[in-house]
Amino acid sequence: MKPLRTCRGIAAGQYGAISRRQALAQGMTARRIHGCLASGRWRVELPATYALVDFPRTWWQRAKAAELWAGPRAAVAHSSAAFVWGFDGFAPGPVEVATMRRLRSTELILHQVSSWEESELATRAGICVTAIERTIADLAGTMDSARLQALVDEALRRRLTSEPRISAYLTRANGRGPHGVANLREVLAARKTGAPTDSLLEIMLDRLLRSSHLPEAVRQHPVIHEGRFIAEVDFAWPAYQVAVEAQSRTHHADKTSFERDLARMNALTEAGWIVLYATWDDVHRRPRQSLMLFERTLRRAWLR
Repeated sequence: MKPLRTCRGIAAGQYGAISRRQALAQGMTARRIHGCLASGRWRVELPATYALVDFPRTWWQRAKAAELWAGPRAAVAHSSAAFVWGFDGFAPGPVEVATMRRLRSTELILHQVSSWEESELATRAGICVTAIERTIADLAGTMDSARLQALVDEALRRRLTSEPRISAYLTRANGRGPHGVANLREVLAARKTGAPTDSLLEIMLDRLLRSSHLPEAVRQHPVIHEGRFIAEVDFAWPAYQVAVEAQSRTHHADKTSFERDLARMNALTEAGWIVLYATWDDVHRRPRQSLMLFERTLRRAWLR
């Protein structure tokens, strides 16, 4: 039973996934693997790649299985990599994998690369994924300049990378990088120096508010109460003392920022402000309902 226990330990660190190669390396035989599958303890996730059935069947398990199936130096890439890195606007859809092997799959989105630089690969949440700079360059060929600018700004704001690191990657990738390298180079050249600007969510929320019949909101409004600065809010209607904050998945990145935001919220409430929050789904999947909520809140605030 020792090989089976060892395999379980390996799978536990891989969201319940394990490759046939890994299992054989731990002393499992083809017959024992077949027995695990026949008994229902294991299932086939991808060719020669398995999942232990008592582990949750999640997107993360699928992504890890895809990485294992694609072989050494394969990496979760493109939109899937953006989701792993936690970028706004990316959901756990079909897993995309980049590999140097010639593979075919009807279940995954495959991207073949001729070679990797070591700096183009990273590990995040236990999954081999394209590094931030490579991920942005890959996506740069699939989006317009406004969204690419927002993606770069988010990466800089979260300190996942820096302009010098992106520029250095573009220099190394000259003539051999992904199709988006030229687009990314143009965005960097046009980008103003200084602090990163709005997140993509803020940009889309701004567009939603501008397209509505609501009174014009003030961007990045400083709230002053009794002569004291309280906070700067993303969107505000000062006459109504109503604010809307763009709330991304990475908004509360750690305990310190979470507690700081709670103190900020309490201070705004004490100052008489009503603060609403808008998530990515609110803006993209429920825009009409979100605008109706903003309108109702403004009406109530006006009658106070």
